[in-house]
Amino acid sequence: MSNLETIEACYNKARSIETTHEADKIKAKFELEKELLSSNDDEVIEFHYNCLGDTGDETIYFTCRAAFSKRKNIETFLLSKLAVEHDKHKIADIIHILGRIRSHKAIEMAKYNLVDEDDYIREVCLYVIGWTGSIPEVGVLSFHLMNESTQKLRITAGSALRQIAWRITESKSVILEVLKEAFYHESDKNVIARIIELISTIAVKNLGIREDKDNPNILLGDIDKAIAKTKNFLGP
Repeated sequence: MSNLETIEACYNKARSIETTHEADKIKAKFELEKELLSSNDDEVIEFHYNCLGDTGDETIYFTCRAAFSKRKNIETFLLSKLAVEHDKHKIADIIHILGRIRSHKAIEMAKYNLVDEDDYIREVCLYVIGWTGSIPEVGVLSFHLMNESTQKLRITAGSALRQIAWRITESKSVILEVLKEAFYHESDKNVIARIIELISTIAVKNLGIREDKDNPNILLGDIDKAIAKTKNFLGP
């Protein structure tokens, strides 16, 4: 078999294994990544790219996306695809991968596509700005933290601000002011809880909300007590 045929067979095998067969699925996932990265032939890279459009099996989809970030000298290929791609999910994946490889074009592409009507594209653009942006992007993220239509996107914008604060020490004071404004502006308690947790970790202050150690998407603590404690910490 050719390289491509071997990789296709490995991909199909990995997708055929039920998620309930955990050990076999994990083994197949690592074998697939190894096979995908075993060749830089154009036809193999094209096949790998097309795998990004197949989200039916999340385990294998995420394996393919993560493996793409490990390819060398892939930026030009991704940018050429982004220029002609119409599939929303693939556009988001390209921006994600550009962010992962810290492409010099990642921040530009993320900001350009941040106005897209597709929620998933905006979500990816927000966290890629968090990975690659700096102080000038704080205003962009602040706008989305205050104005995004969904709980998830506002939380993503806030988390992206924390990414910048962790990477760029001198941005912390500005970002804490943005989070303070968002805290008093927000009405959704789930978003408020996340804002409190963000302020807490940036300011290194226990405000009564923390992430579950096994699942960072779960927040623990008494929200009403945490709100009172945060108001006392932030002031008017």
